[in-house]
Amino acid sequence: MSIGAIGVCNERGIGIGTDLAFVAYDNIDAFTLLNPSLTVIAHDVDTMGRLAVELLTQVIAGETPDSVILPSRLIIRGSTPPLRGGTAQ
Repeated sequence: MSIGAIGVCNERGIGIGTDLAFVAYDNIDAFTLLNPSLTVIAHDVDTMGRLAVELLTQVIAGETPDSVILPSRLIIRGSTPPLRGGTAQ
């Protein structure tokens, strides 16, 4: 979906990282190959998959699993320019 949105921006002359800041969710290799490369919110898919199986196993056993919040991290690349005239809060 992100690659398609970038294609539309390119068709319309909207500069990613200059006219528009762009952040994607998921850190797939293709995002590093784009120009500019995409800023992403990354997560550990292996841990996510393992926990999904564990939680599903608990549900199948009739248990009520606890909620789980997994950490994510922001990887800043060329699709998000630095703030002009201010600081991030």
